[in-house]
Amino acid sequence: MTKAGYLRMKYIADEKNTENITASEDNIVTRTYYDLAKRADRRKCFTQSLILLCIIFVLTSILGGLIYTYAQRVYGITVSYSGSVGIRAALRDYFLMFLPCALVFVSGFTVFSSLINGLLCAAGGIFTGFFTMELYVSFDFSKLPFVLFLVLYFLAIIYFSAISVSFSHRTPPGKDHIDGTFEDDLVCYIRYFALCSAFILFICTFEHLL
Repeated sequence: MTKAGYLRMKYIADEKNTENITASEDNIVTRTYYDLAKRADRRKCFTQSLILLCIIFVLTSILGGLIYTYAQRVYGITVSYSGSVGIRAALRDYFLMFLPCALVFVSGFTVFSSLINGLLCAAGGIFTGFFTMELYVSFDFSKLPFVLFLVLYFLAIIYFSAISVSFSHRTPPGKDHIDGTFEDDLVCYIRYFALCSAFILFICTFEHLL
């Protein structure tokens, strides 16, 4: 039995007629029902969004590999990566890695969230496929850590993108149905953003230490 159902049964068990429930008690039950329904809807939207974004990322990764093959054979275009050292280089790399996370964050609670996150995952997939083919052609064991960091980075971005879409799902423009729920959602959303930013900093730091 759900928490909301338990509350309603408790009123009945206490021999309280539902018509005699005070406004305060009724607000609690209504708020509980609303929160549970919204959480269930958000979890469902998150799961669907995560699956869809992963599919987009995989398909565009294949497309990126095909683009590399075509560009390398026709135009001789290649991509090379050389790790930079120093605090200045680390800050620069972190800033570049942080930009997609910031873009995902600002798209939250907007009607453009699904579109922006879908395009962002597609761009990341093309880059990953292009760069992976370059590593495959000129394989070097010393670049394996960078590949691992790249995979972890895009997994974090995809995960946060799905969170952003789930928070934007069925969000009324400018306000929520019940007072105070939007503020609670915003605090939770900012917490996810902070965790994603910290994880990116962790990846960037270890990438420069190795």
